[in-house]
Amino acid sequence: MAETIKADAPRPSRRRARLLLAASFITFTVSGACMQSYTVFLVAFIEEFRWSRAETSLAYSVSQFVTGMTSPLVGVLVDRLVAHSLVQATTSEETSTMHYSLFWPVRQYGLERLRDAGHTVVTCAVLMPKPMPDFSVEQILAVHVRMHQAEGVMFPRALVQAAAACGLKVHEIPERKLKERATSKLRQTPEALASAIARLGKSVGTPWGADQKGAALAAMIGLRDRGAG
Repeated sequence: MAETIKADAPRPSRRRARLLLAASFITFTVSGACMQSYTVFLVAFIEEFRWSRAETSLAYSVSQFVTGMTSPLVGVLVDRLVAHSLVQATTSEETSTMHYSLFWPVRQYGLERLRDAGHTVVTCAVLMPKPMPDFSVEQILAVHVRMHQAEGVMFPRALVQAAAACGLKVHEIPERKLKERATSKLRQTPEALASAIARLGKSVGTPWGADQKGAALAAMIGLRDRGAG
């Protein structure tokens, strides 16, 4: 990632991060409730204003039309304004706001639920994507695909920081070297590992796709490293 912009990315305070998270939650809750409550008041509108269903639905249709027409403009503004801050957080080694957003779900919905179920959580293994080239913020923002790549780099990094903040030992495993790392650490052939993962999948049930198989292998590596340590 670009070292030239590392110093430009400020470290957000916990207070600011929590306020942003709360504001986002309230905004989506209110806007979603207003949008989806139309059908609840449809009959009341018809009876109060003596409108037909067609006339009543027209206002809702107009609002949806306006939303659709302005969405491209909103997307452009998000790409130019919000994405710039997002990429700065991605390219910085400082703790990002997303770290604080993930900290509570990891602790409450991950650790606490597992511990309440009688499980002992000792480590966290995270598959890390391929690092991005040494792009500047401007170069990333110039190509939409690069912005998605930046998001893909940011999320695992934020998850690593959130898990570490919960007191877990974190293992960062390059996604492209997962099978190589697994055969080396677990001292099994690729065929034996594939058979073990298949048996595990049958006991766990669906879904059991590539993501679940990769996560299982990463967890096995993390447990082996902990046992060796």
